[in-house]
Amino acid sequence: MDEVPNGGDYDGPVGSLSAIEVVQTLSENQVNTDHPLEVIIFTNEEGGVVGSRALVGQLSPEALQVKSSSGLTQYEGIKAVGGNPDRIMEIKRKKEISPHF
Repeated sequence: MDEVPNGGDYDGPVGSLSAIEVVQTLSENQVNTDHPLEVIIFTNEEGGVVGSRALVGQLSPEALQVKSSSGLTQYEGIKAVGGNPDRIMEIKRKKEISPHF
């Protein structure tokens, strides 16, 4: 959801909302795709990639100790916003995803 300077026309909110609109339009028109389709939006992937790495089960304990520009480690930052970094690996996605429409 963030925007990177010089990231282009489709960076950040425009790209995120466009993806949501495409999925909503497909659903409203009952278009079935060959594979399940869903929109997943991460923020600040350039600065940490915690979300995407955790989602695929590739987030190392060392990555959670990296300090961000806030001065907090990724671990501390997750706690500061109300998350539980000790349970972050529980979000790993399974390969089997059922279609939503």
